[in-house]
Amino acid sequence: MKKIVAIFSVVAIIFAALSVNTYMEVKAIKNVKIEIYDVKVEKIWPNIVINISMRLYNNESKEIKGLKGDFDIYILNVSTGRIKFEKVDIKAKSYSNVNTPLILYYEQIAKSIIEAIKSFDFSLSIKGKVEGKIFFGLIKYEKPVEAVWRIE
Repeated sequence: MKKIVAIFSVVAIIFAALSVNTYMEVKAIKNVKIEIYDVKVEKIWPNIVINISMRLYNNESKEIKGLKGDFDIYILNVSTGRIKFEKVDIKAKSYSNVNTPLILYYEQIAKSIIEAIKSFDFSLSIKGKVEGKIFFGLIKYEKPVEAVWRIE
């Protein structure tokens, strides 16, 4: 009987440790903050190429490994393109910088330029999701994300 109690105790401790680890991984991915800290026009002909610099914050005590992002890009709420980043690692209580090029074609951004001129305002926003692996990389976890950058 003592052996059975010991085996159940060991199994319960292992299960509790795995549950806590998985919870901390989910919490870290769920609380990722994305900030657009710079937008630079790299070239304007034959297509517009914009370099978007983002900072991904992990304020939790668990490292995030292999974070991916998939975002639609909006200029003044007009959809103009899509960007992705792959496999970014962010240490606990840290951040990581990601630079992603965005190629815009003139026909896609004409409407957004007209809106920018009308409102004398410019904002670039990203809407999408980040995705990470939890439970020893066996389970995928996704979180919706939105970030905005404005010229002031």
